Amino acid sequence: MGFFALHVVNEGTSIADLMFMATLTAAQHERMPHPLSPHIYWWNGSYVQPITVATDSGLAMELPEELEIVLSR
Repeated sequence: MGFFALHVVNEGTSIADLMFMATLTAAQHERMPHPLSPHIYWWNGSYVQPITVATDSGLAMELPEELEIVLSR
C-alpha cells in the first residue's frame, strides 16, 4: 500500500509551504513501519523530479528554475 500527498502549486504557494511539506513527510517517514520516502517531488506536467536532497543535517531544497519562477509570482 502506498501513501502520497498531493499539493497543487499555484500563485498562493510559497517556499514555506514546500518546507512544511518536507517537515511533514520527514515526520511520517520516521513513524511509518514500512519504507516511505521523506522527499518532495515536483511534476511539471511532463516528468517528476525530486526537489529535496538528503544532507548530513536532514533534507535540503534544490528547486528547478521552472519551480522557482512559479513560486516567485
